[in-house]
This record gives sequence, C-alpha cells and structure tokens, in this order.
Amino acid sequence: MNIKNLSELIKQAAKVSFSKSCEKHGKKNVIGFSILSHDTADSCGPVAATRAGLDNFEYGTKNDFMFSPVEWDEFDDGPAFDKVNEEIGKLYDAGDYETDPDWHNKFREFIFEANVRGLELLIQEEFFGSDEQRNDIFIVFCLSDSETFKTHEPSWVKRLNTSLVSERYYKWWDEQNNA
Repeated sequence: MNIKNLSELIKQAAKVSFSKSCEKHGKKNVIGFSILSHDTADSCGPVAATRAGLDNFEYGTKNDFMFSPVEWDEFDDGPAFDKVNEEIGKLYDAGDYETDPDWHNKFREFIFEANVRGLELLIQEEFFGSDEQRNDIFIVFCLSDSETFKTHEPSWVKRLNTSLVSERYYKWWDEQNNA
C-alpha cells in the first residue's frame, strides 16, 4: 500500500470517528481530536477531548489535558480504524527486517506520515471547520510513549493546527520542558 492510499484510508476512518464523537457530545463540545499510536506504530486509533473531560480533569492544568491526548476522555474502540489497522498489520508483516536493519524505523516514519497526511486531508476539506473555527480545537497525531514527543510532535502540531492553537501548544511545551 502506498502512502496516498493509506492516508486516504486514515482520513475516512478519522472522519467516521470524529463524527461519532460530535453526534454524542455536540460539535462545539469536542475540543480535541487525535489519532493515537505507540512507538512501534503497528496500530492506531482515534481519541477525542470533550469539554466535559476538560472540566473534570483533576491532574495538572487545563493545558495538560488539552495538549496530552493520552489524557483525553473519548477513546473510540469502535470499528472505524479496523481496516486501517488491518493494512498496517499487513505492511508490518511484509517488513524486511532480516535484510534491512533500518526497516522498522522506515516503517514507523511511513505510518507516522500517513496518519498526519490523513488528518491534513480533512483539514484541507475544512472537515474540522474553517481556520477561525479550528482555533477552538486541537488536532494531532500522537504517540502514547515515545521519544517522538520531542523529535516529531511539535512539527505535527504546526502542520495540523492554526497559528493560534500552535502558539498555545508551544508555550505549554516550553513550560513542560523548561520546568
């Protein structure tokens, strides 16, 4: 599968999941959307942040909730990403890890980029709203536990969010890393 096809598949799955969260909570009450994976990148799934989740967050600041998808309150374990994860599994199983020592790193980067591109496609369609409306929502591809928080996530935030949201994230990021 090429990156264009996987990104399109991710876009469609994210569209279903985000719509489901909006139906459940009301679009104005969904304040964050992320595709969450882990360091091995062998699967991914959607998660959303809601105003209720933010209001009930007890550990840290409101920004600790807003910019930390692993803290969010709406994990979608429905079938939206089944096909995506099936394709990722096929790609993983076809990996050439015996003859290419850098295979897994290339695989991870491919999966990371496909997820970010899938979200970018939705942004280009204004699925999450106009730029002005997107000042009220945080969009990101995120890993649950990885060094990529420092190496990748800041650039993903910039690609997927408005300048206003990105600036708030970077301010929070600086506070976290310089404390």
